[in-house]
Amino acid sequence: MAARALAGAGRAVLSLPSVRRRATNSWAAVRDTFFSTKEVFESHRVVFTVGTSIASVLTAWAGYSLRHMQQTKIDKRLHSIEESLRNTHKVEHDEIKKIVTSYNISTSACIATALTTTVVGYALGWRGGAWYTRRIVRREQQKLMGQIKSQNRRGRRIRAEATARTRQEKEQQEAEVSAVEDSFAVREAAAAPPPEEEGGFDEELTLAGEDGDWVVRFEQSFNVFLTDTVIFILDILYRDRDYARFFVLETIARVPYFAFISVLHLYETFGWSRRADNIKVHFAESMNEFHHLLIMEALGGNSVWLDRFLARFSAFFYYFVTVGMYMLSPRMAYHFSECVERHAYSTYDKFLKLNGEELKKLPAPEVAVNYYMNEDLYMFDNLYDVFVNVRDDEAEHCKTMKACQTHETLRSPHAVQSSIEADAE
Repeated sequence: MAARALAGAGRAVLSLPSVRRRATNSWAAVRDTFFSTKEVFESHRVVFTVGTSIASVLTAWAGYSLRHMQQTKIDKRLHSIEESLRNTHKVEHDEIKKIVTSYNISTSACIATALTTTVVGYALGWRGGAWYTRRIVRREQQKLMGQIKSQNRRGRRIRAEATARTRQEKEQQEAEVSAVEDSFAVREAAAAPPPEEEGGFDEELTLAGEDGDWVVRFEQSFNVFLTDTVIFILDILYRDRDYARFFVLETIARVPYFAFISVLHLYETFGWSRRADNIKVHFAESMNEFHHLLIMEALGGNSVWLDRFLARFSAFFYYFVTVGMYMLSPRMAYHFSECVERHAYSTYDKFLKLNGEELKKLPAPEVAVNYYMNEDLYMFDNLYDVFVNVRDDEAEHCKTMKACQTHETLRSPHAVQSSIEADAE
């Protein structure tokens, strides 16, 4: 009787509207958390794998540390027994030493166990997590398609309400984002002066997302600090040597695009990404920076052996830093490249303002004429026009790196042309 009374009281409590509303909200929160975790896992699977492997190795190391502490206590105890036997029964030292050291941990066993834990960590952290995620997503899709029928009618109603609410919120959010993007595009087009005007791109670097995520603020603050440090060193080494400074800048500036392409090719090889637009755009940027480098070499920027060594050594080190940064956070790598390109633009703009009249009297290098002459023959009568276009190229690179920090906003000209032709058909 008491059990029936408790069961009746429980059903009465569950039938209250407030309890049902809380249950509905809790289930919707669980679903949102699941899908957000799934997106984070799929976009950072490399980080999850490396982290799980490191955690497995650390777990094995902790186990061996505890075992080593226990082994040390046993060794001390056996050593005391050895001393006692030596003093009383005159037992040989070698025999006791053999007994004492017969249970030491071998190096091969340590290596084998560490490798085993690494493999197990990889299997559990990546493959196991991916399998579990696919399984849960498949079950949710089947539930939404009606292939799995729930026996509880109330549960079906709660899931339908949560799904409808989630879909409505998503559509509302997409509409708000679209409206903001449209207004931003119109405002940017109306406010931005042309690059040819004085100070057309001479703006201060602001930290995007100052009211947003602290991770973004930390990444951008670190990039700004690193860029300022490099600029300080370049100002000391190349205070009065402009062409040598430009040679170093162009040697370093083309490295990030090659690093981005390398990582994207690696992801495509393993089937993790199919972002052809990014590869096309980064390749075009790399070729543009390559011709900038040829122009600076034609102007004598690489005439000193020490300048060539410093530029190439810095580029070699910078490549691996960029690869690691891009694999950890593409947004951070793109923002750092934006900082570098912004500094390159300001450097060329300052050089043009200080030496404009002198540059207009000098002829343009042949490599610059061959690179730029196909479309605008009249723009390359002198060296001043060459540096104007190099400066404007850096401004375009800076804008591209800023656009890359937003996921799936970058599209190559080939993709745009294909979409236009498809719409026309």
